[in-house]
Amino acid sequence: MPERRARWLTRHRVRKVQERILQTVASMIGRDVKDPRLELVTITDVRVTGDLQHASVFYTVLGDDEQREKAARAFRFRAGPVSAHASARSWGCA
Repeated sequence: MPERRARWLTRHRVRKVQERILQTVASMIGRDVKDPRLELVTITDVRVTGDLQHASVFYTVLGDDEQREKAARAFRFRAGPVSAHASARSWGCA
């Protein structure tokens, strides 16, 4: 029984961290990042590894292929700052 509870707590913690990262990144893009390539972006999901070391952010872009490519380039360009900010906010450091 304690092992089952530990697994449940781990899954619960992962879900909470995923939710927090999603909210942080979405908020950051909507408010703090002044990049026109990200104006039509919606953060749809976040997946975090079980050890909470890595996260993947999924998004959609309202627009054509060119706008999707521009958004992808903007995310690659801003990956470091967004990651650092989301990490700090998710762990309560900012």
